[in-house]
Amino acid sequence: MTKPWQALEWDSAFFGMPVARIQPGTRAAELPEALSGLRAGGFGLAYWILDRPDAARGQAALTYGGQHVDEKTTFLASPAQVLAATGTVAAEVIETDGPAEALLPLAVAAGGSSRFRVDPRIGARHFEKLYATWLERSLRHELADAVFITGAREAPTGFVTVGRKNERADIGLIAVAEQARGKGCGKALVVRAAAWARDAGHGAIQVVTQGANREACALYERCGFVKEAVNPVFHFWLQPERHP
Repeated sequence: MTKPWQALEWDSAFFGMPVARIQPGTRAAELPEALSGLRAGGFGLAYWILDRPDAARGQAALTYGGQHVDEKTTFLASPAQVLAATGTVAAEVIETDGPAEALLPLAVAAGGSSRFRVDPRIGARHFEKLYATWLERSLRHELADAVFITGAREAPTGFVTVGRKNERADIGLIAVAEQARGKGCGKALVVRAAAWARDAGHGAIQVVTQGANREACALYERCGFVKEAVNPVFHFWLQPERHP
């Protein structure tokens, strides 16, 4: 019999305790048994990212101690759609390989609405370390194929990472410094990512953001993206005495 959950090796090592993901299609009636098995197995944290919005399963998650931390929202477009929708851009965009220190405040800002920031049990230290790791691995081309910035290399005003995921071009991290907002930096970064996707031969480019991040959602829609999927996300803390 297939387990209704999967252990997550990287997350477990990062948080210093066993972490698992409950299968997206798990039914509401199956949730108590899944949680019981996870507790018995010593897991401290479990994610449940539903395969689609579902009021019954959402209520079950809350009933059994889950915290609703995100509405994972996927936007999709073709590179041609983005380039046609955006027209000319004002901000200059260049490719960079760092330094990571200059980009770190932007990487942390990129996660400001993420489930790892929303969940108070994660804590600021682990949240910031998580996004610092994401940034560093992107600059090493482990999690991204290219990193682009607006502004100067030593003092960037915005950045975007782009790579490949599930046979699509994928925008990973994107952020614009507060003092540079409203000047076209976000649009310019999305356009550059779409141009990279076109040049790499991708017919589609996606970006995943949080439903609560209204500014980001509005930017993607202005740039020709359409909403493809919404996946409610819940966190379950299974051992009350344990935390990262």
